[in-house]
Amino acid sequence: MSDADEYRAKADEYSRMLKEAKTPEMRERLSRMEESYRLLARNAEWISSTAAFVTEMRARPLRPPIGRRGAAPPPASVQRAGTKPDLPRGPKPSRGSS
Repeated sequence: MSDADEYRAKADEYSRMLKEAKTPEMRERLSRMEESYRLLARNAEWISSTAAFVTEMRARPLRPPIGRRGAAPPPASVQRAGTKPDLPRGPKPSRGSS
């Protein structure tokens, strides 16, 4: 059984206990416990899926960094340091009418 399943089972247990609670204080506490275990279950699922994604990404080869010897040149859209960007030029503003 996965961690998420265990947390869900515990949340279900607190849910059953909540139905039998006698005092408002006990209902509040059991309700918070149920909610906490449901959140733990969601988080455990997220961690599991994220871990699989990270493992997959680590298995992929990395691109060589831009600018290092043997690396591909940067694309034309990348601006070099110290240069002004090429800005689109629109129509020149007119100088008042005569």
